[in-house]
Formats: sequence, C-alpha cells, structure tokens
Amino acid sequence: MGKIHNAITTILSTVGLFLGLWGGYDIAGIPGAITIAPVGAFVGCTIGMLHIRLLMFFS
Repeated sequence: MGKIHNAITTILSTVGLFLGLWGGYDIAGIPGAITIAPVGAFVGCTIGMLHIRLLMFFS
C-alpha cells in the first residue's frame, strides 16, 4: 500500500502543479504562474493524502 500511496500522491501533486501553472499563466501571465503553481502542487498533494486516508477509513 505504501508504494501505491506514494505514486498516487506524486501523480496528483504533479497534476496540481501543471494545472496551477496553466491556470496561473492563463489568468495573470508569468507572475500568476509563478504564484499559483506551488498552490496547485500543494492542493494536489493534499488531495492525494486525503484520498488515501478516506479509502483506508471506509474499508
């Protein structure tokens, strides 16, 4: 379960990073991309950790 947890968290964090870059650039250009990208990565990582905890809680 540990390897799967790490893989899902890494994938969601990477997706959050790319969505943050894309959305930030679309909204405010380069400064927006630099500002919003870390937030997207953090949100993706948090969702990954919560997703695994919810799966473990309900099983």
